[in-house]
Amino acid sequence: MNGSSWRYALARAVRDRVRRARAEAERGSASLEKIVWAALLFTTAVGVVAGVVAVINHYAGMIR
Repeated sequence: MNGSSWRYALARAVRDRVRRARAEAERGSASLEKIVWAALLFTTAVGVVAGVVAVINHYAGMIR
């Protein structure tokens, strides 16, 4: 084994490790698009629930 082959192997191992670390970091992160969609879905759900509650309260007021 000559003197430069271990340096090449070490450099390749470091490169592979950095590449894997970057790939794994991106896998679990939430993108801005996902956050916006989640906020939109939450806002829509709150609006639907508020509408249903308003209709029920309206009919409950008519019964009294």
